[in-house]
Amino acid sequence: MSGRTKARILMVGDVLVDRADPNDAFRHIRGVLTAGDILFGNCEAVYSAVSAVPPHVGAAIVADPANVAGLASAGFTVMSCANNHIGDGGHIAMFETAEHLRNAGITPAGIGANLAGGTCPGHRRGTRSADRGTRRRLGLPIRI
Repeated sequence: MSGRTKARILMVGDVLVDRADPNDAFRHIRGVLTAGDILFGNCEAVYSAVSAVPPHVGAAIVADPANVAGLASAGFTVMSCANNHIGDGGHIAMFETAEHLRNAGITPAGIGANLAGGTCPGHRRGTRSADRGTRRRLGLPIRI
């Protein structure tokens, strides 16, 4: 493995922070979550100050954007937004969520204005991450 750098990637499932003190959300497991170079989770909420819940959404999961601070303080570096809840607050709220994540230093994956934007790699602590399998299946270049 000459010339290669190893990275520890930690992955969790659905993550939703919606509380008065978002930085307190992961206090009991923060040490475990921050032990890796990349921490990947599934963003199970829309973080937006404004939302327009589409008529087909039964129970919208929309949280105050201040809650993204809880994700950042827990050490999340990549959040997958390619799920059934990212449209709960409408398109504007979806893109606002991605912007809040970016502003907190978290790479939103699976979301973008077009296919290329939704499949771009993420960067963190000198490493890069991406869904190579998805990019390969779609015929997109792998930029890692």
